[in-house]
Formats: sequence, C-alpha cells, structure tokens
Amino acid sequence: MKTTLIQTSSRRLEFWPARRCLALLGAALIFMALPASVHAALIAYDNFDTPVGSNSTLTSRTISGWPTTYQSSNQIYGVTNRTEALSEGASNLVDTSFSANEIDLYGLLKTTDTGNVFAVERPEATFSAIWEFDISKSLSNDLSVGIDFAAMGDWENYPEFTFTASLDGAPDIDLFTSNWVPGATPQNYNMESGAYIRQIPHALTLTDDTSNTTYTILNDFQRLYADISEPGEADTLTLTYTASYATPLQTRVFAFDNIEVSGEIPVPGTIWLLGAGFLGFIGVRRRFQK
Repeated sequence: MKTTLIQTSSRRLEFWPARRCLALLGAALIFMALPASVHAALIAYDNFDTPVGSNSTLTSRTISGWPTTYQSSNQIYGVTNRTEALSEGASNLVDTSFSANEIDLYGLLKTTDTGNVFAVERPEATFSAIWEFDISKSLSNDLSVGIDFAAMGDWENYPEFTFTASLDGAPDIDLFTSNWVPGATPQNYNMESGAYIRQIPHALTLTDDTSNTTYTILNDFQRLYADISEPGEADTLTLTYTASYATPLQTRVFAFDNIEVSGEIPVPGTIWLLGAGFLGFIGVRRRFQK
C-alpha cells in the first residue's frame, strides 16, 4: 500500500514501499560492481625523470652499454639531460645556437628541453635497452605505444636499428625500424636561435611497422605511435631498443623521450549509478508535478 503525504499546494508526493526501495538499492549496487564501458587511457610510461622505483607502471629498465652514459663527449648511450651534456662537452647533442661565441652545427637538446632523455651517439653494435611495463590494467591487447623522437646527421648506409615489443614473452612485434631519406637533396635543420639553418642530406627515417608509415626525423622532437592488436590480455609489455654502429665516424645523434603505453580500461560502474540516480530524480519530479 502506498503512503500519501498531503501538502498545502494540494500536490501529492507518493513514496514507494520499502521492498521497492530495497530492490532499487540492490540494482544500484550491482551496477557499481560492473564496468559500464571501456575507454583508452595511459596505463604505463617512462619519462626518464621519474625513478624506476617510484613508477608503479615501470617494472624495470635495463641498459646494456658502457658503465656510464658517456664514454666520451661524442660517444653517448643512456639517460642524460641538457645540463649534464653541457658539462660533458657533448656539442653534437646540445643546441647552443643562442651562444654569441659560436655557430652551432648540430644539436637536439634546446634550452627548453630541461628533462631527461635517452640519447645515442656512436654506440657499440651490441648495445640495447629493455623496458618491462606493467599493463595488467588493460582489458585487452589493443595497445598504442607513443615515443618522442629527434635526430640529426647524415644517416646514409647506417645499419638498421629497431624498437620491438613482446607481450608476456611472446614473439617480438616490430614497432619502429630506422632507415634514411634517399637521394642527395639536403634536409633543412632549424637551430633554436632561428638564425641558422643546417642542411644535411640523408635524414634519419623511422617506419611505424604496424601501419607501414615512414616519418622523417629532424632535430625537433616529434611523437610517433605504433598500434598493437593481439588476442588475449597480457600483464607485461617488454619494449626493446637495439642499437647499431657504423663507420666511418660521421656525426649522427639520436634521442627519444616520453615512452607511453595506452590501453583500454573500464569505466567504473558508479557512472551507471549516477545516470540511474538522475533518471530517478526526473521520475520523482514528474510524479510530484502530477
């Protein structure tokens, strides 16, 4: 039986019996426990600024190279930044074109690049870097890997280097493969001061192997994405960068930053609860107005 409250405005507000209220509450709790939908979100990253131990999404980062990032001012492999590069005399890595005392011919790290990056110049052929990412939050193996890249130099005949991914130890998936722009037409590299443009042939290219799309990499960082679509739900993504070495010792410098893995995660069931509450509010309001 319904209980009726008489108001002075002669309008009636009807209350449901207790059993109906309990049924509605039970349905709301079920909705809270279920995902309403999924959406793409960042699930793992390495920005080279957050220590590995402080990044819950990065299980490990292993660099196989020299004992330290710098073997010399023009032999670099590992994590560094502009301040350290200046102290090491790494003139090919740092853009110092704003200096009044010199004309800078090479440089990737500008005055605005204050964070850490992974830099490479004249590595050994056996060098590699491996990242283990926790991707257990993703509902599927539909993933996107984004990385910022920059490079400068003549890359003709430089041996291929690669970025690959593996899901829970499965066979490697090719993400990015290097090459160079053919022909003798030079590529324009704009130095930070804007007063000098360096022209060098055979710019570095990276091919997104998942879409077979090739990009020219210059000395301004640009973001590339490689999409992975595999069956199942993996817990770990292993990213491997395999370096290359070539002679003669021409100036070629390469850097990358901000590795990010995006995947599908559930939208909490509370979204459904909010929607149901809103509809319920409208229903009560309409009943009140009758």
